[in-house]
Amino acid sequence: MPFKHMGRSEKAIDCVGLGILAARDCGWTADDLSVYGRAPRDGLLDAMLVRNCGEPVAREPVSLSDLQPGDILAIHFDGQRVSRGIPSKWPVRHVGIVGEQNGRMTLIHTDSYIGRVVEQSIDPTILSRIAAVYRRASL
Repeated sequence: MPFKHMGRSEKAIDCVGLGILAARDCGWTADDLSVYGRAPRDGLLDAMLVRNCGEPVAREPVSLSDLQPGDILAIHFDGQRVSRGIPSKWPVRHVGIVGEQNGRMTLIHTDSYIGRVVEQSIDPTILSRIAAVYRRASL
């Protein structure tokens, strides 16, 4: 499926759209974000995830044992920034869904550089970028 910022259809999608469409396919009602930039302001994605899933079941540092297929991941990018003189990680700018292939945890997400939805193994680099793990309660 091709990538498009703020995409919400099978024709084109972004990371939030992937989660919204997946939730709807599972029969869940999910609040959506109507307007956001390519770099959503601090706390915007976190607030949406809490509204849709409740409080996170794990926060960084996250280990593979914290993850289950179907979990929704809040992801920040590498690096440190300085906010009010205090070093901190970058805010959450991306979301993805945990999958499983051959017994290994995977990340299903949109990749704007590749231009489509991808699934890749959750390696140490990806694991280090997971800010929080959200799990929707079973219906």
